Amino acid sequence: LTLPTPDVTTVLVVDDNPEMALFYRRAARGTGYRIVAAQRGAEVMPLVEATAPSIIVLDVMLPDVDGWRLLMRLREHPLTRTIPVVVCSVVRDAQLALSLGAAAYLAKPVAPQEFIRTLERLRPPAAPGSASPPADSAAAA
Repeated sequence: LTLPTPDVTTVLVVDDNPEMALFYRRAARGTGYRIVAAQRGAEVMPLVEATAPSIIVLDVMLPDVDGWRLLMRLREHPLTRTIPVVVCSVVRDAQLALSLGAAAYLAKPVAPQEFIRTLERLRPPAAPGSASPPADSAAAA
């Protein structure tokens, strides 16, 4: 178990395509975001417990679970109900994503800058006494 430093925001990415996890990691390089990836819905809750993410990025097309149902479960579960969820998918249904409790919707393919801007908008405020986010992250908002 690795504890994140106060100035790092952990983002849990749930996407069955390993290339997408690599894309998100590259986009987040140098921004103060740490990307943790799950390829299956069954991995989500153990990773939430182990990493305490501040934001979840969810693809709705997963091999083991319907992503819309997973989104609903995340909104209902005590550990995840307050964590903002970004639906990022080729399924073009922003209205459904938002109506099921997503904080934001991004259509794939997503530009790295758009991804980071969305994370910036959803990043929880820094706790009193913790380090500030990197200076370049404010410019990305």
